[in-house]
Amino acid sequence: MRAAAALLLLVQDMQLKDVKDYCVQFQNVDLKALAETKYDLVIIDHSRDHPNGSTYVPDDYVAIRKTGKLVFAHLSIGTGQNSRYYWNKDWNSTPPPWLGAKDPERIASFHVKYWDAGYQALILGNREAYLDRLIAAGFDGVALDAVEAYRYWQGQGVQDAQAKMSEWIEAIGSYARKQNAKFQLLAIGGTDLLADGRFLGAINAVSKRSTYLSKGVKRPEDDFKKTEALLDRAVKDGKRVFVLEYTQAQAEADFVFARAKEKGYVAYCAPSGLEKLSKIAGHEPE
Repeated sequence: MRAAAALLLLVQDMQLKDVKDYCVQFQNVDLKALAETKYDLVIIDHSRDHPNGSTYVPDDYVAIRKTGKLVFAHLSIGTGQNSRYYWNKDWNSTPPPWLGAKDPERIASFHVKYWDAGYQALILGNREAYLDRLIAAGFDGVALDAVEAYRYWQGQGVQDAQAKMSEWIEAIGSYARKQNAKFQLLAIGGTDLLADGRFLGAINAVSKRSTYLSKGVKRPEDDFKKTEALLDRAVKDGKRVFVLEYTQAQAEADFVFARAKEKGYVAYCAPSGLEKLSKIAGHEPE
């Protein structure tokens, strides 16, 4: 396994700023099939048998990494998930002080006080912590999800919730790069944070879901231009911007890819369940 891990470090020099196309798939992942695609970046779940929780290991990646792809793992840093390996069933009746109410917008997820040391210890700082397991497994980086959880806590009266999220992401980036200097962070959402220098300094890229489409319908131009204005802050700072839309309709995809290209973003139009790769004529990876 050490030899495999060493090989991965030798073959992987791509940075997120160099990515021209990407894909996201969380279910039914076939690493061999992904290796045969031409995507520069693939984002998957950490577990081959979620929700049971076993992680991929470096040997799993030899074939896919020989192609020069980046392989990122999804990692929720603003919610806790009762389907993950770290979940203690006792928490259902006796929750720890950092565990909040169920998040109705996310499956099997609960709000967490992400600034609490008890929660943060689940994510980093020891061999069994989530981020540490991902680094050991050989991932090139993480796609940080539930970044916008600060909005919930602002509604609960935590006035510095947004600042706490920036601090949390800054801590994740600092810790990860001490373990692997080439490790990269992609933040999903959190466009309001792009005005925060700590946030921008910690991440390598930002991703935004549903920038141009909402439930299969094109958003009003004034609406998506407001989002673009925020994303352009990241572009100006030299960060890569990724947009993810849930559609397989040709006309909608044509618009999304054309608009993203015009703005200098990288687009992907995914099946709604993220259970298979997209197949839309004219938008295959190059």
